[in-house]
Amino acid sequence: MKHDLYALTYELEESYWWYVARRNIMLQIIEDLAPKRILDYGCGTGKLMAVLRERGYTVVGADRSDEALRFCRERQLEPLIDLKTEALPDASFDLVVMGDVLEHVEEEQALLKAVDASLRPGGTLLLTVPAYDWLWSGEDIVSEHKRRYTLPSLTAAIQSGGFAPVKGSYFNSLLLPVVAAVIWGEKLVSRKREPRSDLRPLPAWINEPLRWVFSLEESILRRTTLPFGASILMVAARPTDARVALTAS
Repeated sequence: MKHDLYALTYELEESYWWYVARRNIMLQIIEDLAPKRILDYGCGTGKLMAVLRERGYTVVGADRSDEALRFCRERQLEPLIDLKTEALPDASFDLVVMGDVLEHVEEEQALLKAVDASLRPGGTLLLTVPAYDWLWSGEDIVSEHKRRYTLPSLTAAIQSGGFAPVKGSYFNSLLLPVVAAVIWGEKLVSRKREPRSDLRPLPAWINEPLRWVFSLEESILRRTTLPFGASILMVAARPTDARVALTAS
């Protein structure tokens, strides 16, 4: 991710509709899993890590960006793992969370195997990724994404990395027409402009309705899965472990 985007993320992730709703969906799943020790892999500027700490979880953050780790330290979050120089500890976590991380790496299998090794027996992986190549935008370029996924392609990647999917679903579904219209409208009017992030401050009269609509999916995803959406979430287990599926699966 470009360095200037970390400062913008740090500024907006407290209240921006997408960050708030995605975080709450992930928190709901984490509460159902009830892990004792969590690794937030690709923790970014640390808001999810901070909220988990506030809720009493033991959390370790990991990132390879100096800028991201600096913002985590501004939030007084420790311990942190600098992935440029430190390896993940073996068999140390009950849950690894990867919020929009997998799309950044060339070698999916290598990352997933490293994450697998850091999990304790019975451990779980929770991850989210962006969906659909046809939603590719300036955000993907400036965020240095390698790909977007479909649910089948994410399932295949997870299985090739040694995990067994427990629950997979699209999300950010209710707002998919709005997201698509914004992306394609931007493409039509900015063909000669340098790619730029879609992330920018919004007035409350736009931000709050978007957050409210997206947040409706929290209760939907607790009961069922969604067949389409701008993002995908997946809960996966080490296949050698005896697992009890989430009641929502």
